[in-house]
Amino acid sequence: MLRASESVHPLDQALVLVPGGQPGQWQGSTHPFYRNMVGPYGGVTAAQMLQAVMLDERRIGDPMSLTLHYAAPVADGAFEIHSSIKRSNRSTQHWAIDMVQFQGEASVVVMTGMLITARRRETWSLQELLMPKVPQPETLERFYRPQAPDWVNSFDMRYVNGDMQIRGKAQDQASLDSAIQRFGLPEVQDSKSLLWFRDEPLRQLDFPGLASLCDIFFPRIFVRRPIWVPAGTISMSIYFHGSQQDIDAIGQDYLLGLADTNRFNRGFFDQQAYLWSRQGALIASTQQMVYYKL
Repeated sequence: MLRASESVHPLDQALVLVPGGQPGQWQGSTHPFYRNMVGPYGGVTAAQMLQAVMLDERRIGDPMSLTLHYAAPVADGAFEIHSSIKRSNRSTQHWAIDMVQFQGEASVVVMTGMLITARRRETWSLQELLMPKVPQPETLERFYRPQAPDWVNSFDMRYVNGDMQIRGKAQDQASLDSAIQRFGLPEVQDSKSLLWFRDEPLRQLDFPGLASLCDIFFPRIFVRRPIWVPAGTISMSIYFHGSQQDIDAIGQDYLLGLADTNRFNRGFFDQQAYLWSRQGALIASTQQMVYYKL
């Protein structure tokens, strides 16, 4: 793994995209630093999708809204990203983005999405959602799990409350019942998590990096019912509330995130999260739909 003293950050390595033969066509690859249980960490694939537009000379403005659908697991190795402008005016631009991988000679869409970029103007502004009052990150212990998938320890996470305490593993109802009986379940009253986080090694925040951090929150089912079951993101939307200047001002500092859910039901649940700078500015909010098998 890359050490902090080395020159190229793993995320920047993952964000290297080579132009293809036509406008909006890019070639890239997954990165082992962000390996998950199945394929790469979804936040990095979100960052790669966004990067394809950030690199495009046709883009106007900054990212405002990104919605992604995880159509299939992303396999380790090469991929292509195809982006196209669906509509553009003086202040906003609408993009369609697909990630494609090849199985033999057949191409398979593994991820698809829409991005809106916008020119932000000086207007009256107000933030209603205030940052919770919490201890400073330097006073909290880092969440580190050497047995976890690689991506987990690729971030410096410091929980105020609601960390993940997986006690067992279940693949079906019988193994779930066995795990519950063997390990027991702690009394967890909700799925809320509140934590500070940043890249590790440190990295200057930018929009692709922020997109990656928006997926840092573990599936809420692992918090509310801490037995591992198959689960994964189906769709994710990110709303960028900060301008380029706001993002630049954060630098390499921590963000504070608050995540929770509304309902687990028939194999699916939603989860949402809010991200603030240390100074209390709401930088992004995000929503997901997630599947689970038990």
